[in-house]
Amino acid sequence: MAGAFPTLRNGQAVMYPLQDTRSFGSGVVRFLDDTEQRWRSRLMLTRFILEYKNINGYDLAVLTTFFNSQFGKFDATWSITFGGETFDDMMFDQDEMPAVESMGNHFNVSFRCQQMISADPSIPALATYFPQISASGVMTQLPYPVESAYLTTMVDLPTGRRYGFKWRAAPLRLFGINYSVITDAEKDVVKDFFYSAEGKFRGFKFVDPNGNLVNFSDDFSDSSWIRTSVTVGASATDPFGGNLATTLTGGVGNSFMRTIVLPAGGASGMLLTLSAWIKSASAGQTLRILFINSDTNGDLDSLDVDLPQGVWTRVHHTFTLASAVNVGIRFGGNSSWGTVSHDFFAVQCVNTPGPGPRLLTPGADGLFNLCRFDTDDFANRLNQNGINAMTIPIAQFA
Repeated sequence: MAGAFPTLRNGQAVMYPLQDTRSFGSGVVRFLDDTEQRWRSRLMLTRFILEYKNINGYDLAVLTTFFNSQFGKFDATWSITFGGETFDDMMFDQDEMPAVESMGNHFNVSFRCQQMISADPSIPALATYFPQISASGVMTQLPYPVESAYLTTMVDLPTGRRYGFKWRAAPLRLFGINYSVITDAEKDVVKDFFYSAEGKFRGFKFVDPNGNLVNFSDDFSDSSWIRTSVTVGASATDPFGGNLATTLTGGVGNSFMRTIVLPAGGASGMLLTLSAWIKSASAGQTLRILFINSDTNGDLDSLDVDLPQGVWTRVHHTFTLASAVNVGIRFGGNSSWGTVSHDFFAVQCVNTPGPGPRLLTPGADGLFNLCRFDTDDFANRLNQNGINAMTIPIAQFA
């Protein structure tokens, strides 16, 4: 018994695709108010699913001989080497070896394997937000499922009447982060964050790429909008023929309005895009739109945009945060908004490289402060050398 996992005729021990799973151990109890108690139940385990497709009879015999020498899952002292790394203390996680002849003298076979010594990897410091995996602002690929779930208790009586109790005033979300094709470097960004969270164990903040970080995208009278010499007027015709735009009028030569989008800070390196539909009532107007330090109202990055008179223009500005300050957005200031009126519609801030579709808030909310991974398994599928795929669920809690 023991020994090393054999190589095939091509000199390799494994074939692509290969499933590489690093599994933490967390216990989770969720209470009826959606708060949670979580604890570590064990250290990390390493598991593999080795798939061999259309191998010939020689390679099948090599694999069969080794499997038989370990008596299925009985022995846990062999090793396997691939990708420049050797994994010791391995065992088969199966006593069966089903082989399927796919064509003449060619076979498909797969093995579930597990490393029996728990790993205690170096745990990076947990960042505030789930990360974007590249400088271009990509957070997930398609398909991107999002589930909203209420919690209701039902009691059916013998009379046929039914009583229901609503436990949640608002639904909790479950986000399906999906990567169909990512590089090793992009995979490592997700892996490091998963390790820092230790699977389900630690919570973090999540910015929905299909959500708007502006709390009130079209209600500028809400207290979340801080207005300096800006008066909220009547509703106006929006770019799509509705009546959802609002007329805003400056009262002095340095009028502006601002709102917070990331109140917790800690988002250095995150790419954001600010956008709005604006129509000016006056000719020759240039308005400054900008990201700000929401604590000081100081500029982080700005763009001056020209506003044609009487024409709806969708303005937008993309910026990668260079610090961990609390972040807001602002329209005007720096003497760019005088005593003139502008119609505003669909203000939004998203963590994507472009403005994207209209996201009405409240409703399409972007920031979820209490989230965690809904799995302890970092399951990466290596489809070929340097090409990875995975799906990771993220759950909201209270």
